[in-house]
Amino acid sequence: MPAIFLFGLVSLLLACAKESTTPTSVVGTYDLTAFNGESLPYKRDSAGPNTYFATTAMTLRFNADGSWAVTESGEFVNGSQRSVTSFTDVGTWTMSGSSVALVVPPGQPCGFGATCTVESRVSGTWAGNTVTLVPEGATGPAPIAAYKATLVFTRN
Repeated sequence: MPAIFLFGLVSLLLACAKESTTPTSVVGTYDLTAFNGESLPYKRDSAGPNTYFATTAMTLRFNADGSWAVTESGEFVNGSQRSVTSFTDVGTWTMSGSSVALVVPPGQPCGFGATCTVESRVSGTWAGNTVTLVPEGATGPAPIAAYKATLVFTRN
């Protein structure tokens, strides 16, 4: 009888000690892992084989207060000249079920030192450790919306 009791007690303690590894909120920081299905660096805005912008990193942060920020790092290449840069877009986010919507209101940073004069929107889905933003319905000049790309972010 004591062995059965001890086995039951140990089993109960182990069951209680397990932590859930599935996040219950989108709040957190995510790194870009795929840009239109390709890994980084992702070359885009190409004006030829030796003139392009390459995204080398992108981090998306969802804050508990409903704000978000995305910081993109990249490299402008023009022949043999290279220039490293980064910029940040900010805005607000909302969720409905697993659908997430990001908005950059007018007057906010809009990539490469610009300020958005009109609202930008992009939406997607959240699934535990992954946020996927999709080009369908994306509007406005903010890079995260203007890329018209599928962006996959993984929680870090």
